[in-house]
Amino acid sequence: MFEFYNPNPSYKKRKNGKWKKPDCVLRALSKALDLSWEDTFKATVEEALKQFTVQNDNDVYKAILLRNGYEYHAVPAGRKPTVNEFAEEHPNDVCVLSVANHLVYADSGKFYDTGDWSGSCKVYSYYIKKA
Repeated sequence: MFEFYNPNPSYKKRKNGKWKKPDCVLRALSKALDLSWEDTFKATVEEALKQFTVQNDNDVYKAILLRNGYEYHAVPAGRKPTVNEFAEEHPNDVCVLSVANHLVYADSGKFYDTGDWSGSCKVYSYYIKKA
C-alpha cells in the first residue's frame, strides 16, 4: 500500500505540479535512517567524497545502508515482483527497494515515496534491516 512521503524542505514551498527533483536516494535513506533530508544530504555527500563519486551512486547508498544495519539482497532471476507485491510479501520487514533507477522505502507492508509506483515498477534488489 502506497503512502506519500517527501521530507525535502522545498516541497512545502511548491505551488503546484508534480515533484520532479531527482532526490529519491535522499528520500528513501532519510526514512530508512530516520534522518532529516538535510542530514541525509550531508551523509551522502560525505560518503561520496570518500569514494570520489556522486552522492546518488549505488555504492554510496549501499555503504550507508550496510553501515546502518541493512543487508543487501538481489531478487533472483525470473519474475521480478512489483513494489506492491514486494511490500505484501514482506509485511513485517523494513527495506529499501531498488527499482528501475529509483529507490523506495518499504516498511510493514507499506511503501513510501512521492508517487505510487505499486503496480508498474519491478524490484531488482533490496536492502533489508537486520532484526
